[in-house]
Amino acid sequence: MFAYNLSAFGWIGNPYVSQYSGSASWSWVAFAGLMVRPQRGLLIFSPILLFVVYGFGQWVRQRHASPLDWAYLAYCAGLWIFVAFWPAWYGGYAYGPRMMSDTLPFLVLYVAVAWDAIAARRLALPALAGVILLLAVSCAIHARGATDWDVWRWNHRPGLADRLWDWRDLQILYRTGRTDHPTLEGDRPDAGLGGAP
Repeated sequence: MFAYNLSAFGWIGNPYVSQYSGSASWSWVAFAGLMVRPQRGLLIFSPILLFVVYGFGQWVRQRHASPLDWAYLAYCAGLWIFVAFWPAWYGGYAYGPRMMSDTLPFLVLYVAVAWDAIAARRLALPALAGVILLLAVSCAIHARGATDWDVWRWNHRPGLADRLWDWRDLQILYRTGRTDHPTLEGDRPDAGLGGAP
């Protein structure tokens, strides 16, 4: 594969990554944005993950954490830091936490631990209701992205870069009222970022 990539793309690794070689730099805006940006922040699109810290803390406190659990934590933190260096940290034309989606299978494990820890305590009904509410909100947000073309159209309006932190123009809530499916030609006005990474 290395030989093919070198001959075809002039680069031994992923040719997609090569377009950004030499342009990586740390960004606190990216670091925060990957979690709380209104347009695709991990905790905005999956608020159930707020329980991960509690769940992992309980796992460690109960002395159940194995080296594999620490490896999961290191992977998730490492990806978060790596992507914060990435010039296209915002994920381009997407819906949801595209750049952090690889962490979801690991993080959900500790949501389950949080659920068990909360359920084992007396008078935990309000906390369990909170877990169920945030799970329902998370599922509804992702269901919208999977079933409604309007959220895709949100990406293709002019000024994407200016709308990344705009709480008044949420991709999650965007509606056009159109019922047709978008086409690559008809729904792609210049979005100001030069295309999807």
